[in-house]
Order: sequence, then structure tokens, then C-alpha cells
Amino acid sequence: MTENKYVFLLLLNVMLLAIGTVLDLFPAIIIFGPIFAQIADGYGVDPVHFAVVFCVNLLLGLNTPPVGSGLFIGAAVGRVKLEDLIRQVRPFILMELVVLLVLTYVPALTTELPRELARLLGW
Repeated sequence: MTENKYVFLLLLNVMLLAIGTVLDLFPAIIIFGPIFAQIADGYGVDPVHFAVVFCVNLLLGLNTPPVGSGLFIGAAVGRVKLEDLIRQVRPFILMELVVLLVLTYVPALTTELPRELARLLGW
């Protein structure tokens, strides 16, 4: 669809958010992980960076309406109406989207920062 790595990452985010809203986390990882990993490798995306973006996307999808199974669980545990819960978590979901975009387009946060920390700790 595109030759640009960053456009691919944007399309990946959109697809994974849509997948995360309708499919549980572990089946989505098993089904789509190998497929998208091969495509990301073709674009030169670091495997660790891809894995972090992949998992954050799917976890965000779990808490995103319309299906968002995490919302149903939270409403049941908290004994609140789903509509009230969605209204209250909306700012958090927006902030999670911002974090997702930062993680997607600043790969040093998921690759260089952990390597440097491991080097400093002597691992």
C-alpha cells in the first residue's frame, strides 16, 4: 500500500486498534502477530519496537468502545453503568492514544532507552 515506513506504522495502528476492539488480546497476537511482524520487517521496523507498538495497540483496543471487553469487565467489577464508565474513561483513552503515537514515532523509547538502562545496570 505504501513505501513509507511511517505511513505503514500509522496504518498498522489503525488496523490494530480496530482489531483490538473486537478481538481479545491473546487470539489477536497469535493470529495477527506473525503476519504483521513479517510486513514490519520488510519496512525495516525494529522487532522490539514493533512488539511494543503491537501490544499497546491491542491493549488500548480492549478498553475502546464499541466492543471493548475491558470496559464490560470494569463496569461489572465496579458495579457502574457502562455508559457512565465510558464517559469517565474517555480522557484516559485519549491520553493513551497520545502515548501510542509517541511510542510509534519515537522508536528510541522502545529500543535505545532499555538498552542503555541495561548497560548502566550491568545486565
